[in-house]
Amino acid sequence: QSVAPAAGGAKCIECFAALGPGQRLERWTYVVDSSPGANEVDVEITHCRVCHSDIHQIDNAWGVASFPLVPGHEIVGRVVAVGEGVGQFQIGEAVAIGVQRGSCGSGSCCPSW
Repeated sequence: QSVAPAAGGAKCIECFAALGPGQRLERWTYVVDSSPGANEVDVEITHCRVCHSDIHQIDNAWGVASFPLVPGHEIVGRVVAVGEGVGQFQIGEAVAIGVQRGSCGSGSCCPSW
């Protein structure tokens, strides 16, 4: 995964994703805000592990995957920015992220339900 500047101060994230169930991973790009929002932490990923549950998600074996799907939910990196209200993490601190358990559901990559 790499990050490049995008229009309007946004960040362009370059990664690999499955674009549909059972498909091979291919290069994919998406754009995020350049600054974290309130209570958010921006982490520069240095290491990411793909495990068997990621393979199940790519295959949509559980019937709950949404695509495009960027596998790899065991993450290690460094904090590069913190949003308002974040007091637990400091810029430059090493962090690890486990399974993501939820989202706001309002991003451009989330399905509208």
